[in-house]
Amino acid sequence: MKKYLLAIVAFGILVACGGKKAESETPVVEEDDIEVVETPVDVQELLIIVPEKGEVVEEQYSGDIPSEQAMGASYLLTFYYQQGGDGGVYGLTKTYTHVNQKNDKTEFSYGKREVIKGAPFDDNAIVYKLVPATGGSPLYFWANEKGLTKLDDQMKQYDSTLSYTLTPILK
Repeated sequence: MKKYLLAIVAFGILVACGGKKAESETPVVEEDDIEVVETPVDVQELLIIVPEKGEVVEEQYSGDIPSEQAMGASYLLTFYYQQGGDGGVYGLTKTYTHVNQKNDKTEFSYGKREVIKGAPFDDNAIVYKLVPATGGSPLYFWANEKGLTKLDDQMKQYDSTLSYTLTPILK
């Protein structure tokens, strides 16, 4: 009987809380300041809206990119930014594929998106620098007619016949 009563009390507490998060748990990304959260977040909520900059734009890209850590990595990359701005935020889900799929690993990161004009291979290239909120190494993607091509940490293209390009799925 005690277990039954305890289950009813626990259910009542769960219903009363309604799964609501405290407002202090909502992370905010300022243009030059990123608060670190260890769990996946609603990246769009991190974008600080400046009314003069226009509407919020969402873009998504996906694809498989070679990886030294596994057979490959499936990327799902989402950008949120305002039409009149060069910055924005990103969310990236990477799933590393291993030979036996039992060891597949998924990672989530988010942070600031910076726009860089020019790269070592093209003075007119548009490159997105993705700066993780966790303080890790930035990632670089070159915006081109095919989609977004991942670059190395020197903003150079990989010397490979393999594809490092993510294709747009929402633009």
